Amino acid sequence: MQHNVILVLLDGLNYQVAHHAMGHLHAYVEADRAAL
Repeated sequence: MQHNVILVLLDGLNYQVAHHAMGHLHAYVEADRAAL
């Protein structure tokens, strides 16, 4: 079984900016298409 992995590194951003930038990833987690 093949697993695709995406690593997102947001260095130097404050929490609110980083959280906003990762909104699409949170949507994938909510839809059970990704895991954190």
